[in-house]
Amino acid sequence: MKPLALLLSAIGLGSVAAARVVTPPAAVPQSLHIGDWTDWSDERPGPDSARVAILLGAMGSTDAAVCEMLSDQLGNFWFSGGEFGIGRLADARVAARAARDSLSGRLRDPAAIALVTERLASDDPCVRRTAARLLGRSTAPDAALARLVADANPRIREAGLLAVGTHDRPDLRTRVESALTDREAGVRAMAAWALGSLEDRTSVDALTPVLRDPDVRVRTNAAWALGAIENPRAVSALLPLLRDGDVGVRATTAEALGDIEAIEAAAPIEQLLERDADRRVRFAAIEALGQIESPSSAEPLARVLEAGDAELALAAADALGSLDNLRRAPAALMRAASAPDPRLRRSAIDALSSIEDPASADVLIAAVSDAVPDVRRQAIEALGSMEVVQATAAITRALGDSDPEVRRAAVEALADIEDR
Repeated sequence: MKPLALLLSAIGLGSVAAARVVTPPAAVPQSLHIGDWTDWSDERPGPDSARVAILLGAMGSTDAAVCEMLSDQLGNFWFSGGEFGIGRLADARVAARAARDSLSGRLRDPAAIALVTERLASDDPCVRRTAARLLGRSTAPDAALARLVADANPRIREAGLLAVGTHDRPDLRTRVESALTDREAGVRAMAAWALGSLEDRTSVDALTPVLRDPDVRVRTNAAWALGAIENPRAVSALLPLLRDGDVGVRATTAEALGDIEAIEAAAPIEQLLERDADRRVRFAAIEALGQIESPSSAEPLARVLEAGDAELALAAADALGSLDNLRRAPAALMRAASAPDPRLRRSAIDALSSIEDPASADVLIAAVSDAVPDVRRQAIEALGSMEVVQATAAITRALGDSDPEVRRAAVEALADIEDR
C-alpha cells in the first residue's frame, strides 16, 4: 500500500466514510477580526489532510456544476467572524465555519500537500483543478512544483502549471516558458495562462511566437497573458490576431490590447467594432476602446448608441465617458440622454458629465425633469460638477422633488454653482 493510502487509512479517510469526518475548529489568530481589510489569507491556519480529503471527496461525488462553483470560490471566502457570527443564523455550525475558513488559508500540512499532489492525476477535471489551486497556495517548495511541470503525465503537467499560476512563483518562470512548446495543447495553453498570472514583462518574447499556435485555446491564452503583462512591446504581435479566424481569439486580443492601453491599436479595434459579425467581439472591442481612451474612438462608439443593440449601447456610453481629452460630446450621445431606455439615459448623462462639453448643458437641464428619479439626480449632479449657471432655475425647482436623493443632489449642485 502507498504511504499516502496508509495515511488515509490510518485517519479513516480511505472510503466514502470520509465525508462524515468533521475537522475541529482551527485556532483563530487574535489579529483576525471583522472589518479588518488586511489580506490575512497567508497567515490563516490552512486545512489539514482530513479537511482536504473531505473537500475533494465531496467535490468528486457531487453534481459537476456544483463542483465547478465550489472550485471557483475556493480561497474567495471572507473570514466568518469567529464566535460572533455576524449575519449568521442562530444555530449556525461554528465548527463548519471554522473548517470553511481554513480553506482560505495556506496549505501547510505535509500530508495535505501530499494528498492534493496525488489528486493532480484525477480523472475528474474539477477535482484536479481544485487540488492544483490548493497546491498553488501551499508551502510546497518550488522544486516540487517544477517536477510536476516536467511530469510524464500531461494531466499532471497541466495541473502543475495551474498551481504555479495560482500563487506567485516567479522563480519558476523559465520552467513555465519551456512548457510553451509542450506537445500537448492543453499544457501549452495553461503555460501561457500561468505566465500571464506571473506578469513578468520578460515573458513577452516567449509568448509572442505562441500567438501563431495552431490550437485556438493556446492562442487565446497567449493573447490574454500578453494583455495581463501589459508590456507595450507585445502590441505589434497582437494586432494581427484581430483578424484571427476564431471569435474568442479576436475578443481576447481586443481586451488584451485594451489592458495594454495601446493607442496604436485603437484604429484596428475600431474597425473590429464596426465590422465583426460576432456580438462578443464587439463587446470586447468597446471595452478595449474605453480602456485605451483615445479620443479618435468617439465616433465609432457613438454610432453604436443608435445601432439598435441596447446592451452594446450601454457599453459604448460607458466607454465614451472614459475617453481622454474629448472636448466635444458626440451628437448621438446627447440624443441618448433622452433615449427610451432609462439605463441608457443614465449612462449617457454620466458620460456627458465626464466630457464636460458646454454644448450638452441644455440636454442635461432637460433631464432634470426626467420621469425616473435616478436620471433626474444624475443630471443634477452633472450640472453641479460642470457648474452650469443657467441650470440654477431648474435645479432650484428640484428642491421640491418627491425623491429625497434628488433634493439632496439639488442642494449640493446649487452650492457647487454658487462657489463657481
